[in-house]
Amino acid sequence: MRLLTVLVVLAATLVLAVVTMADPVRRRSHDPGCRTDRCDRHINAWLADLYRRWRAHYLATHHPWSTAVASWFDDAGGTACGVHYLRGLASRTLGCGQAVHLCFRGACEIAYVEDRGPFVDGRLFDLNPGARDAINCTDLCGQEGGRLVWYVR
Repeated sequence: MRLLTVLVVLAATLVLAVVTMADPVRRRSHDPGCRTDRCDRHINAWLADLYRRWRAHYLATHHPWSTAVASWFDDAGGTACGVHYLRGLASRTLGCGQAVHLCFRGACEIAYVEDRGPFVDGRLFDLNPGARDAINCTDLCGQEGGRLVWYVR
């Protein structure tokens, strides 16, 4: 009886294997309607090109972490961008309202460009009091015993 059961299981397995191999429509994860190797290669090339273009765009728009030196300023008066953010900064090159992720001695915060400056060589940003206090910056972040790292969000 055991031998008969084993033979039936083996026969069923063999039948399933033959039926699966003889299926004229090969199932692909990316396109179930693709029936030839040429079609598969075309779709794979298209997906690879799509990924290459996306990666190039992503790397061009997402800057890696950089280091900077920043001082601070009192933004009680008017600003070049016409707004006051709770955590704002001044930058000579970034556009108004641009979000900048800042980290100093383990404290990280997002600040927004609200003014132009600093106009001192070697400094990349001027922080308003809210941004300066949020990352526990002293007078010159990135120069006095710590590294100020940043990237544009």
